[in-house]
Amino acid sequence: MRRIEDYITRVNARGQWQLTDFLSPREQTLATSRAEAAGMVVQGYGGYQDAERQRLLLMPGEWYPEAADFHITTLSIDADEPITHGALLGALLGSGIERRKVGDLAVDGERALCAVDRMIAEHVSRELHHAGRVAVHVEVVDSEVVWPKVVYNTATLSVASMRLDAVVAAACHWSRGTAQEVIQAGRVSVEHVATDRADEPVEVGDVLSVRGFGRVRVFESVGLSKKGRIRLVVGILPSRR
Repeated sequence: MRRIEDYITRVNARGQWQLTDFLSPREQTLATSRAEAAGMVVQGYGGYQDAERQRLLLMPGEWYPEAADFHITTLSIDADEPITHGALLGALLGSGIERRKVGDLAVDGERALCAVDRMIAEHVSRELHHAGRVAVHVEVVDSEVVWPKVVYNTATLSVASMRLDAVVAAACHWSRGTAQEVIQAGRVSVEHVATDRADEPVEVGDVLSVRGFGRVRVFESVGLSKKGRIRLVVGILPSRR
């Protein structure tokens, strides 16, 4: 949010748009709300339609940016054998690249697509050679590419609170105690950041990653049940084994 405040200050001072880094859905909501409250127009894009992680353009008026204005490059990654999302993201971050410079990452067996800040695309294509122990080859995609559509299984959960352990337990069909053990073991991430706090608050828009289970995206809260429990609509994307 401090970075967003800096962007807003620049827009007001210069009358020019400002481009953010890649933001998670929660960050997009917060940034959009703050920028619109300051009288700005906001548009987002993540390299393809329906991208989860997007860059935002904060604009002083009703301008009409094109896809190229978001400075996003798509990388095509081929591997010698099947790779995982975690191994590939770990390799990218392990090479010194900040998470905010990387957008969506779609992995399908021995192939993957990755959206990155245009400024680091050539660096990644030259320097990334392995994902874990698997050799990979990276190419910059110049033409338009079709991203695989991510399909979540929709479910409605009933939780006592918006604590992380409560949401994980309901989504994974575990006891609260099992969920707490998994979280404390460092196997759960909130918005791509690992946590061991069972009481971490979960908000609408958050994506939870549970190692060995998959991902849970909190779509919306639809009120309280007659017993006072919170009803959540979530999407569940099982992990590939």
